[in-house]
Amino acid sequence: MAFRSDPRLSQPSNTQVQSILTPEVSSNLPFEPDPLQQQILDSPAKQLLLCCSRQWGKSAIIALKALQFVRNTPKARVLIASASLRQATALLDYIADFSTEPKRRGDRLEFPNGARITALPQSPKTTRGFSAHLLIIDEAAFVTDELFESLTPTLASTNGHLWLLSSAGDQRGFFYQIYSNQSPDWRIFTATADDCPRITQEFLARECVLRGEERFRREYYCVFQHGRLQFTSREVVIACFDMATKEERIPIDYGT
Repeated sequence: MAFRSDPRLSQPSNTQVQSILTPEVSSNLPFEPDPLQQQILDSPAKQLLLCCSRQWGKSAIIALKALQFVRNTPKARVLIASASLRQATALLDYIADFSTEPKRRGDRLEFPNGARITALPQSPKTTRGFSAHLLIIDEAAFVTDELFESLTPTLASTNGHLWLLSSAGDQRGFFYQIYSNQSPDWRIFTATADDCPRITQEFLARECVLRGEERFRREYYCVFQHGRLQFTSREVVIACFDMATKEERIPIDYGT
């Protein structure tokens, strides 16, 4: 596989991102958002989906965006879910690192304006009963449909926001369906390794050899793969239906 280099240079300091943070943290921000990351920070979309390469920076950007949300929404309730509690609390850690405002109480951050951000376990039975203004699902391609279906009602009474972020996974599940359907109700962002100037071509070449092209394309180029229980990919099935439809339209000459 050939890789193209990304010629973009680091962007100048962004005043909007800096204003989200406390002065002591903003002066030591470990990265400058690139143009695509800035688009995500600026997006007002209520339903947001990020399908990104590994190590593109999706967790850091969503952490900044969540911090912006709670600072602008007094008494907001934000829930973070993932494939495990450890992964959910990792995103909580990102948010805590970017601001000295909240107090950490176990798996929850409490802000001076009454807002709270809570990391949830990966259990549909224990995540019911919450109400949220914002629901964030990290590594969503690896979260079960059952957990997703138990969590979305938390937004019912608030008409809240739903943000999904993940690298690509198998061609199944809610994350893949939303991503592949490309509904106008969703603001969908795709970021491959080519969109990250921090990932070098040398590293990508090594990863391709180590992982094999199929797994490599999934991890770094947002290519969903058919799972172990699938005999063929979704694209092949769709192509067969399209072919059958075309064949039905071919006029048949029965002779006279």
